Amino acid sequence: MKFKLLFYGDLKTNPKHRNIYIHSLRTFIHYQLVELMKQSPWSRLVDHQGANPKKSPSISKTVHGIEFHSLITKGMKFLAELDINLLHPSIAGTKHADLDNRLKSLLDALKAPTLDNEVPADAFKDKNKMYTLLEDDSLVSRININTSHLLTHDIFDQNPAVVFGHDNNINNNIFMIIDVKLRIREGTVENLPFMV
Repeated sequence: MKFKLLFYGDLKTNPKHRNIYIHSLRTFIHYQLVELMKQSPWSRLVDHQGANPKKSPSISKTVHGIEFHSLITKGMKFLAELDINLLHPSIAGTKHADLDNRLKSLLDALKAPTLDNEVPADAFKDKNKMYTLLEDDSLVSRININTSHLLTHDIFDQNPAVVFGHDNNINNNIFMIIDVKLRIREGTVENLPFMV
């Protein structure tokens, strides 16, 4: 089972106020996962949410007053393979690309936080639940990254609704397509609908 996540903006390598920045990335991913959860079979995971879910195992945990629901969890015996296409204004091979630290920021944003200090004090005030791709980044079984030169920003600048984290200096902004492939580690009754 596969789906795609998109990102356009400044994927910082070592941001000030890291918890605020990572949570803002996490929020952007959340809205895409909300749409995914409307589709079958992902909509079946609703029964596994909350402190007292209708079905076990639970895919939820509460951190800093926010209920985080992760799609890829140990309890569901899921793993994820990630194929990342990262287009950057800098030509591949230059120092500015800093791939390893960008990847760290991305993985931190894709997983649920574990400690209260990973979530800003005023985070997500309008919601009490948030979707993340991963319960933990240990559930990523493979990562493949393809970097290319981003040749234009015009298609994004004409439609600010699709721009997240847009920096005044567009030379910092990247465009990323993350292909997520779900893998089943062990077949169970709960994950049977995902074996396609």
